[in-house]
Order: sequence, then C-alpha cells, then structure tokens
Amino acid sequence: MDLKKTLLLPVFAGLCACGSEYYYEEAAKLEQQGLLLRAAGYYKLFGEKNPRDERAPAALFKAGEIYSRKFNLCAKSGPAFETLLKNYPATPLRAAAMKGLFICPDYFPVDRPLSWTYGD
Repeated sequence: MDLKKTLLLPVFAGLCACGSEYYYEEAAKLEQQGLLLRAAGYYKLFGEKNPRDERAPAALFKAGEIYSRKFNLCAKSGPAFETLLKNYPATPLRAAAMKGLFICPDYFPVDRPLSWTYGD
C-alpha cells in the first residue's frame, strides 16, 4: 500500500505542476496545425483557469477572434470577449475586444429566458 502511494505521488504532483502551461501550449500547437476550433477551446480554458497569468488576456482574445472571425460562432466568441473586458479593464487588447464584441451582436439571445410584451 505504501509503495503505491510512493509511486503515485510524483505522478500526480507532475500532472498538477504542468496543468496551467499545458492548456496554452496545446492551444498554440493546435493553432499551428490548423485545428483552430480546438485551439480556441484550449485558449478559452487557459484564460478562465489562469486569470492571474500574464498571457490570460491574450488567450481569451485569441479564443474570441478564432470563434468570431474564422467560424462566425458569435455565441462562443461573446463570452470570451466579455470575460476579457470584465476581468482585464486595463489591457491593451480592450479596444480590439470591444470591436470583436460588436462584430457579433446578440440581438435575440435565446440562451436565457425572455418574455415578450405586446401592447397597443
């Protein structure tokens, strides 16, 4: 029993230590390979899981750009840009993120409950 714990402890410690780097490196590798949709998912995951990392704003921006410009997936790019704008107000990417958010406006949001009011 102690042998299992002794052998598994370094494995788990190694996995936890490289967790934050893994998402960004995997996203960059996928982007180079042309697998942009998967890369955007990893960029977004990196930005959400590592908000204090200096690369987090750029990762969120890349995710939003890939979703909106390459695939026209406004439902996925909006939250990435909104997270960037809300969590990093002083980022130099702010103007570009606002432009990206306005490229994909949410005219008729269907993901939250709404009610229509009719009247004369």
